[in-house]
Amino acid sequence: MTRQTKRGERTTEEILAAARDHLAEVGLDDFSLREVARRAGLSPSALYNHFENREALINALAFECVQLLGAYFAPAHPTATASERLRELGAAYLRFAAEEPVRYRLVFDMLESTVADWDHYVRVAYPFTAIVKAVEEGLATGEFTDRADSGASGIAFGMWALVHGSVMLRAHHLAQVCVDLDALCMSAVDDYLVGLRAEPTPAPKKRGTR
Repeated sequence: MTRQTKRGERTTEEILAAARDHLAEVGLDDFSLREVARRAGLSPSALYNHFENREALINALAFECVQLLGAYFAPAHPTATASERLRELGAAYLRFAAEEPVRYRLVFDMLESTVADWDHYVRVAYPFTAIVKAVEEGLATGEFTDRADSGASGIAFGMWALVHGSVMLRAHHLAQVCVDLDALCMSAVDDYLVGLRAEPTPAPKKRGTR
């Protein structure tokens, strides 16, 4: 249960909102607990009733953002094919980045992975695990073919790199270019999925045909 301070009605959610706004304005290097407390109407010491230090507050913000991204990733069509699911995930990723730019930065620019082993990362790093699972389903059903022997995690990495790279280009290098980068990215996703799809087995030739 959320603990409240002596000043009564300031909740953990309000502190997170103040911290998110402050972080969006100044970035991680200049992020200050004292300023967060001021914005939330708290004394600095009262803030520690909710978060023991700066890192704990930043991690709470990032965890909140990952949960929201998970909501974006929730399948709209439970019976979707693996290709349809991967396309959904790519579109959801782009939508999250466009609609929640501050939270996106928290997840992908400020929350560093502490996992050193790739196999461990593949198992625990959401949202990447959602992409891996969709690829695994496609490989298991025969919808996808692993032509380069990359494994599910390697194929998923290519998909993630494609959409993440598009977001980074839109935010930085191509920020002033008048073009629908999301549409271009989804076209690239479609091309990527075409390359994954298993080729149909040719029908055997009938006798007497060439």
